[in-house]
Amino acid sequence: MVIQILVHVIHFLTIIIVVDALLSWVQPDVRAFPRRVTHALTYPLLAPFRTIIPPTATGGIDFSPVLVIFLLIALRRALLAILVSTS
Repeated sequence: MVIQILVHVIHFLTIIIVVDALLSWVQPDVRAFPRRVTHALTYPLLAPFRTIIPPTATGGIDFSPVLVIFLLIALRRALLAILVSTS
């Protein structure tokens, strides 16, 4: 039950990260709705990766959403494998 909830939360976060990344192209102001909501949900996940690979070091391209999505996908697959093996 807990693993299923975590899998759904990870899926939700992945979608929110993609939406925030897409919104950043058309609405760069993080104080305006709906970007304010997506940014508030994704910033705590993305900030540590932005310190490791700052967008200024990669020509202004922020790769932190890609890295976080890869990690979330790996975590989701691991949780699903645990779920399958225990059922």
